[in-house]
Amino acid sequence: MCLLRILVALSFPLVIHADLVLSNQISDGIVLQRGPHSARVWGWCSYDPGKFVVYASGREVGLARQAVERMPASDDPVVFEWTLDMEPQPAGGPYDLMIESEKEGSVKVKDVYWGDVYLCSGQSNMRMR
Repeated sequence: MCLLRILVALSFPLVIHADLVLSNQISDGIVLQRGPHSARVWGWCSYDPGKFVVYASGREVGLARQAVERMPASDDPVVFEWTLDMEPQPAGGPYDLMIESEKEGSVKVKDVYWGDVYLCSGQSNMRMR
C-alpha cells in the first residue's frame, strides 16, 4: 500500500498556484528524511520568486537557498528553478507543509511526515521480513 502511494505521488505534478510549481515528487502524504540530515524540496516558477520560507504546521523549518534562472524550452513559461533546504527535523507527523514566496503566493502539502526513508529494490522473488 505504501509503495502504491509513492508511485502515485511520483506520477503527477502538484500545481497549486499558476506560477509556483512543486516537483512531481513532492505531494500530500510524503515522507521526508528526519534529522540529522536535512530534507530538500524544489520546484519551478515563472519569475524570480524572492524569499521563500517553509512552515511545518505553523513553525518555520527552512529558507530558500536560491532561485536560479534557466533557459526555457520552446513554449515553457517556467524560467526559474528554486530549492529549499529544511532544517533537520525529528521523526513525527502528520504536518501541513506551507511553502510561501514573497512574490508568488504559497503552496500547501498535507500529511507530511519526517522519518527514515529507505529505497529498496530487488528481484520479484524477494520480500521484506
